[in-house]
Amino acid sequence: MKMFKKVFVIVAAISSLSLTGCSKNEDINNSNESIAEVEALLKTANVAFTENFRDSLCLTGFALEDLNEFELDALYQMREEELMAHDIYFQLYELYQYRVFDQIAKSEAKHAEAVKSLLIRYELTDPAVNHEMGLFNNSTIQELYNTLMNKARLSGVDALTVGATIEDVDIFDLKNLLTNGVDNADITYVFQNLLKGSENHMRAFVKVLGMQGSEYTPQYITQDEFDLILSSSGKGKGNGNGNGNGNGQGNGNGNGQGNGTGTGTGGGNC
Repeated sequence: MKMFKKVFVIVAAISSLSLTGCSKNEDINNSNESIAEVEALLKTANVAFTENFRDSLCLTGFALEDLNEFELDALYQMREEELMAHDIYFQLYELYQYRVFDQIAKSEAKHAEAVKSLLIRYELTDPAVNHEMGLFNNSTIQELYNTLMNKARLSGVDALTVGATIEDVDIFDLKNLLTNGVDNADITYVFQNLLKGSENHMRAFVKVLGMQGSEYTPQYITQDEFDLILSSSGKGKGNGNGNGNGNGQGNGNGNGQGNGTGTGTGGGNC
């Protein structure tokens, strides 16, 4: 697919990283102050995406538009790219027990589900149906996964750098997709929320690397884009679709009478 034309450059760049740091058994800096800062970043990342996650699964407020070939490829790409991030972080948490991997793996699972909701909406076959950990139908994503996992197994710092690299690639890809061919409102909405989530994840990984006395240099996004991400708090709520959970009238399952603003919770994605 055309959005992967730079993959061999990406894989080569990752393979050539020269990293120094702790051994596989060495733990990250666990000072109370440092851990509190990282936990705050992780909480921000989770809240920022969760606030829009329900709407990303329920897209009935958007008109169903025709898909162009670029958008079709983009959906297939991002479905497996988000799953790749989840699978790597899940395994790295088991290997190193760094909480940043556990928390962001959970977030990436939501990202993958958000893309899946678009596949369902457009009645497309899910390329990741019956997905198995670390196995991908897209050979380019499979190659990237293998390269990243091999690098991440070398040390804790290598693993954290791989985490930042994944978010770097994700941000780069999403920006390119949004700029170069994705224009359906529902896909744009979901991809913009994925982008905000990836920027929050980038901040978290860079913070933990700093606790280890290491730095991350962006390989795909520009230095200016990277600096802007780090200088931002990431607390914005993203782009709404006009169907927010406000106090407007609706047919929810509330405790109030009629079509009011009851306090109960409804079922289903919408």
